[in-house]
Formats: sequence, structure tokens, C-alpha cells
Amino acid sequence: MLRALQGFLGIRDDGLYQLQEAPHGLASRKNIRTGQKIMKIPRRCLIEASTLPFQNDDVEVNSRLALFLAREAQDKKSRWKPYLDSMPTKKDLLGHPMFLQGDDARALKETSVGKGALGNIFRYMESILRDHQTLLKKKRRLGFVPDWEDFLYYRILVSSRNFGYRRNGIDESGMVPYADLLNHSFKPNTVWYFDDASDCFVVEATEPIPAGKQIYDSYGQKPNNELFLYYGFTLPDNPNRIDHFNLDDSRKARRRKQAWLKKTRDPNVRRLLTEELG
Repeated sequence: MLRALQGFLGIRDDGLYQLQEAPHGLASRKNIRTGQKIMKIPRRCLIEASTLPFQNDDVEVNSRLALFLAREAQDKKSRWKPYLDSMPTKKDLLGHPMFLQGDDARALKETSVGKGALGNIFRYMESILRDHQTLLKKKRRLGFVPDWEDFLYYRILVSSRNFGYRRNGIDESGMVPYADLLNHSFKPNTVWYFDDASDCFVVEATEPIPAGKQIYDSYGQKPNNELFLYYGFTLPDNPNRIDHFNLDDSRKARRRKQAWLKKTRDPNVRRLLTEELG
């Protein structure tokens, strides 16, 4: 799959390879020097929010990107197929907090991360569901809207893999094939940016990287509850120690959750609400 993705990007042999052991990531067969441009991804290979065919829908940017990916996945001849094939499958995401059930969800509540995580997950799920319902109302105009399970899957992919950057002085958000294979570190050995001169998204080394050593990105200085919510993992030595701060325990919020539980038929949402209400 990596070779197909490299072919899609027009990369012949950049010396990078995917690590076999989880959580995978990328390394180089060659030594990399400080300042070396490890990746140059042409803008034509990016999926940018500003270029999506649907711009005026009252939904979050990530939901519009998710809708685009879901639509392209229906087309076996889509030009984005090599990129879509490089992404985690639904089975790969079973450990994501959005899909925790039963004993796993109850065990989460006993952890320092979990004390605030379920409330965060509820609010996150609620915002995604709201966007999905909005899109369903516009289905005739949009032509295609995935069902809830597929929409949630692509929304999680987008939230865990999209990049925010500046292009020509304007803030942009988009999916960057290849660059999104890099794993997170609080001490990354790269920096990324959009280079207007070459019209490419660039990943550049900030220090020498020996051959065989993993190439790291940074997903930001996030505490474990945010890493868990958006990316599905935590770090034992996370320097950002504030793991939760939940203000959504009011009676009003509880009544809202109870009302939603009565209305929804979605098993994932019902499971989440049941765990949240205790």
C-alpha cells in the first residue's frame, strides 16, 4: 500500500519505508541531515477544505472533509483510492474511544484520563451527530450522504489525520497523503509547512536523523485525554499533565443526555450515553 501511495504522489524512491511493528510510522534507509526536505507533497495531491465542492453547509470543516472521503470511497475508480487504501480500516479503529463498550468503557472511568474522557467523548459525538443530521437534510442537493457508522468512521479518520497550515497567507485545513503516516512525539525531529514558492506541503528535518530511526511529527502539546479522544492513544510520560476539566455535569446537561437516550436508536450512541449517565 505504501508503494501505491508513493506512486500516486509521483515518488519513485525517497528512501522511506513503513515500520512493521505497531504503531507503524516511517523511517529512512538513508541518513537525513538537518534542514533536509524529507517530503514534498504537491498541492494537487492534497484534499483541502477550501476546494471541496460543498462550501456553504452549516457543518464543521472536518465533517465536510469526511463527507468527501466517504463519497470518494464509493467510487472504485476514484483518483484518491491509493490514499484511501493507506488509511486504517474500521477494524483498526475498534480501540478508539468512540467504540469502547461494556467493561472497557467502565474500566476507562477508573483511570485519570477516563474521569474526564466520557464527558468529552459525549460532547464530541454530539457535535458529529449534529453535523450528520444536518447533511442528511441536504442529501437531495449533495447527492450522497453516508450512513451514521460510515460517517463516524471517516470523521474519526479526518480528525486524527488532517493538518492546519497557512497557504498564501490564508489559514487552510486539509488531508495530506504520506505526511499523515508520521507518528507523534513531544520531541519531534521534523517540522512541516506549506511552501508557496513550490506549491508543496513540505516536511523538513530539524535535526540529523540516522538511517533506521523513526521520523516523528508533533500533534501538538496535548494532554492525554485529548490524545485519547482524537487519536486513540495516551503517553505514559506526557509532559502535559492536566488530563481533564469537565464542566458538563450540570442537571441541564444530564437532562439533555437523558432526552437524547430516549430518542436515539444508534447502538453506539446509546452505549455511550448509558455509560455517561452511570
